[in-house]
Amino acid sequence: MIYGILKVLSFLISESKECCQLLRNWGLVLDSDPIELEGRVLKAPTIHVNHNYHFTPSKTGDFGKEIMKQPCYEPVSNLTIANYTGVILLPNREIVLTEYLDLLCTL
Repeated sequence: MIYGILKVLSFLISESKECCQLLRNWGLVLDSDPIELEGRVLKAPTIHVNHNYHFTPSKTGDFGKEIMKQPCYEPVSNLTIANYTGVILLPNREIVLTEYLDLLCTL
């Protein structure tokens, strides 16, 4: 069924002069015969939240409701922050936070 739909789509695109010109502008050519590939279905991943809570998302891949049930962040005391190593990525507008982070790392 999908193969037939792709063939029709390919035909409609190739019949449109505007579409063909757009493809040529990008150096692309649309083949009239789509290829078939074998695939496999992967098992759903397990999402871990905090230290002891994990779940598998629904078949639609939606995990928004489930993730909102659990807090994702826990406060870290000054004494335990030395035990953590990581990378923090910040946008330029938040660069002022680096001074605060530097201060925390010296505690």
